[in-house]
Amino acid sequence: TLLDLAGDLSDERVEDLIDDALTHGLTRAAYLRACYERLKRVGRKGGGSFGRILRRRGKTLVRLDSPLEKDLLQIIADARLPVPKARLWVPENGRAIYRLDLAYPNERVAVEADSREHHSAEADLIDDQIRQNNLVSWGWSVLRFRTFQLKDPSTVAGIIRDTLAVRTQQLRPR
Repeated sequence: TLLDLAGDLSDERVEDLIDDALTHGLTRAAYLRACYERLKRVGRKGGGSFGRILRRRGKTLVRLDSPLEKDLLQIIADARLPVPKARLWVPENGRAIYRLDLAYPNERVAVEADSREHHSAEADLIDDQIRQNNLVSWGWSVLRFRTFQLKDPSTVAGIIRDTLAVRTQQLRPR
């Protein structure tokens, strides 16, 4: 269905629909790629657009929870930084406690996208602080980005790049 819609809609709109389907668990990136490979030979009308989106997004075509996470992941990819894991669960005492938006588990760096919708109420801010304090006490560095910060992608990418470099050096065996 998404491939067929790609023939009648803009690439941007199709990409939004793909992200919505991934976010809501209606499909998986591997299924979209397999479907495209199977149907592109048939000459479906939306094949060109659909293929362009899949190629451009590459490893960033993953299930996320918000458009802000998608934008943050795209900044990371555009800056040619390593692609982080999305929706990573961090265990404590053998059970999953917190799900990180984006994470570099080897470096123990969490990258959180804090939208106004889910991170503005007093209770949300308190939960975020408790969560961050716990993660830091377990050895994680936590980077938080809000929508306005993503308007300066080079600064965001620089902060992530610098943090990864420091953490890599800190965790290097001596």
